[in-house]
Amino acid sequence: TKAQELLLEHTGEEGDVPPFLMLEEDTFGKLLNQDIGNFDKEDKANWYQLLRHASKASTGKPSKKMLVGAEGLVQKIGADKFIAQMKTWLAFLSKMETTIQSQWYGYFLHANNVQVTKGLVWCLSTINTEVKTIV
Repeated sequence: TKAQELLLEHTGEEGDVPPFLMLEEDTFGKLLNQDIGNFDKEDKANWYQLLRHASKASTGKPSKKMLVGAEGLVQKIGADKFIAQMKTWLAFLSKMETTIQSQWYGYFLHANNVQVTKGLVWCLSTINTEVKTIV
């Protein structure tokens, strides 16, 4: 959440990349935060930057600026590492169940996590490989 991000941002060392956390209102947000929380400091920083960039995926298709930025951030993570992590997350998403909030309302991904997830998928298109084999 935003409050968690602000707290972590102000307790880090100078030069640290502020964390970017998914809302944990759905199981994917929880998994993603947990996975990134287990990464080493450098990998966390790179993923936080990529997630922040992915959160700007607000249109129907990615802009050239979005893809150019994503390409550089994916390169910082490493294409192989990025693909391996995305395989794990996409496999999880393919089997994830709807979160039931009440008898009248449920959702697959929380609305705030949809944009980041879409941005991460767009990032796959920046890699020169057979991405079709990811899931």
